[in-house]
Amino acid sequence: MERKDQIRVATDSEKTKQQAPSTKKPILREGNKAYDIERPFFDNQEIKKPLADVRKYLLQKIQDGDDQLMIGSLPTLGYLDDTDVNPEDQETVILASYPRSGNTLLRAYIERIMGFVTGSDCDIEKKLNKELMMMGLNGEGLVDKRVLVVKTHYPERYGKTKFYAEKCILEVRNPVDAVTSLFNMVCTGSHNKSMHPGDYAKFSKEWNEFIEQEITVWKDFHDFWLNAKIPVHLIRFEDILTDPRPTMIKLFKFILNTSHIEGTVIEKYIDLAVKEKAPEIYKPREGRVNTNMDKFNREQLDFMYNYAKEQLQYFGYDDTYTLNKLGLNSKFIDDFNNQNLEKSIFIQQEADEITSIFINYPALLLRKKSMLYPEGRTSYRFKRALRKKVTILDKATQHKPGEDSNSAEQSKQ
Repeated sequence: MERKDQIRVATDSEKTKQQAPSTKKPILREGNKAYDIERPFFDNQEIKKPLADVRKYLLQKIQDGDDQLMIGSLPTLGYLDDTDVNPEDQETVILASYPRSGNTLLRAYIERIMGFVTGSDCDIEKKLNKELMMMGLNGEGLVDKRVLVVKTHYPERYGKTKFYAEKCILEVRNPVDAVTSLFNMVCTGSHNKSMHPGDYAKFSKEWNEFIEQEITVWKDFHDFWLNAKIPVHLIRFEDILTDPRPTMIKLFKFILNTSHIEGTVIEKYIDLAVKEKAPEIYKPREGRVNTNMDKFNREQLDFMYNYAKEQLQYFGYDDTYTLNKLGLNSKFIDDFNNQNLEKSIFIQQEADEITSIFINYPALLLRKKSMLYPEGRTSYRFKRALRKKVTILDKATQHKPGEDSNSAEQSKQ
C-alpha cells in the first residue's frame, strides 16, 4: 500500500510551466557556504561552452580515421558556461541514490566521459563532504547551471540547497552491500575504513536493529523515485563494475536525450574511459559485488526480502535472498529505461511543457518523525552507541575490541 509520506505525486505547486527564471533559481538554506569557498584542482577554472553546444559536439558523427585520431584522449574537466543561461532552457539531471550505493564512482565516470563537473546538494561544511571535494569532486555543494548532473540522497535526507530537477538517474545497489557499507560509515566516520568483522557479532543487537530500520528506508527511497513524475533512468552499481561499456552507453543516451550514439564523439569517449582503470575518487572500502553475505544470518535475509520483495525483484537482486543463483535479471530495468528514454526524448523535442520536481522538500523526508516512526529513522543513535566502541581496522591509532577510545589512548601512554 502506498503511503503519502513515501510516494511523491507532483501537485500543481510542484510543477513548473513556462516560469520566470527567478522561480527556478536554487534556494540556499541558511549557512550554505558552497558558493563562497575556493575550490581546488582548477588552476585555470576552465569554462566549457553552453550545454546545447556541447551536446551537439558530443553527438557529432566521426566521419573518418583522421577525426578518430584527433580524439585520442578524454576531455578536459571544467564547468558548463552558465552565462545568460535561462533556467528554462537547461534541464538539471539529478543522480539519486540511497547512501553507499556507488554514486561517487558513477560521478567519476560521468566527469571523465563528458568533461563536466558534477554537483551535489550536500553541506560542504560537513567533514565527509569536504573530504570528497578535496579528493577531486570539485562541484560538491553546487546545483546551479554550471553543472548538469547533481548528486542527491533526497528524500532519504535533506540537502543544503532547494532546487528543481527535470530528469533523474536512479542508481541502485543490493542492500546486502549498501546497508553494510552505510553501517561501516556510521560507525567509523569514514568513507573507506572498515570495522573489524567480529564487531558484527559483538554488537549483533545494534546491527540487527540497523538492518531492520534501513531496509524500510531503502524500500521507501526507491518507491519514491520509481513513481516520480519526471523521466528516470535506472542503473545498477553492480553493472558499472562488471559491464561498464553497455551500461554507460544506455546512461548517456538518457542524459543526452537520444536513441542512438553509435559512431559519435560521446561513444568514442566512453570507449576511452572504460579501457582505463575504473576511476577512483578515494580507495573504496569494498568495490565488489555481494561480499557481505557473511554478515547476515538467514533470519535477517528473510526479513529484508519479505519487506522489500517487489523492489528486490525489480532490480534483479532476489536471487541473493532466495539462493536460486539465477544471477542479475535485467528485464524490468531494460523495459523501465526504454520507456523513460522515449519519455525524455518526447519531452525535449515535442512537449509543450516540462515538469520539474522540487528537490529537498522537507515534508517528504523519509527519516523524519512520523506516526509510523515516532523516533524517526536516523543513524544518530547507532553513531552515539558504537563509534567509540568498534575496532577500525584502517585506523593508525587502532584500539582493541571492547575498549573505548579513551582507554585505548591511555594504554599507549
